[in-house]
Amino acid sequence: MIALSGPAWRERGVRILAVSVDDDERTVQQFVAAKPLPYPVAFDAGQELATRYAVEGLPTTYVIGRDGRIAERLAGATDLMTIVEEVLHASAAPRE
Repeated sequence: MIALSGPAWRERGVRILAVSVDDDERTVQQFVAAKPLPYPVAFDAGQELATRYAVEGLPTTYVIGRDGRIAERLAGATDLMTIVEEVLHASAAPRE
């Protein structure tokens, strides 16, 4: 996911946000301090976002289109770069 947070992707409208569902926010903060990430990490201890987005397992990845709608929902490890490319290509295609 780190590769998707670079400037070339940002110019294409790609934004990365990690959401932690861990119980202990301090543990998450320590992890991020020890291994800085090039994207923000939100904390969802109450799992409100996880419930709203129907997360059933971890990791779960959502690709949100430019229209704000979920373009892809992926459970488990995935080739995220390929999926993002497909979504960007589809959103750039002329609509009929």
